[in-house]
Amino acid sequence: MLLKDSIMHYDWVGFYIVDDFKKELYLGPYAGDPTEHTRIPFGKGICGQAAEKRKTVVIQDISKQKNYLSCSLNPTT
Repeated sequence: MLLKDSIMHYDWVGFYIVDDFKKELYLGPYAGDPTEHTRIPFGKGICGQAAEKRKTVVIQDISKQKNYLSCSLNPTT
């Protein structure tokens, strides 16, 4: 995947797709190690909260977020 290959500090890059019927995100194409977060309910974690609110969320330091779900099983942060 271009982002993972182009920016060395990314160890996991993926796309989550909205399932409005189930009110969750499901994992689409990704590059990196396998993840346990293949489905994320609306409201759970940063991505689930953004999906629920339908707004972009920009986080400067993800390590300071208590509700962050790391998709990498070996996070560097």
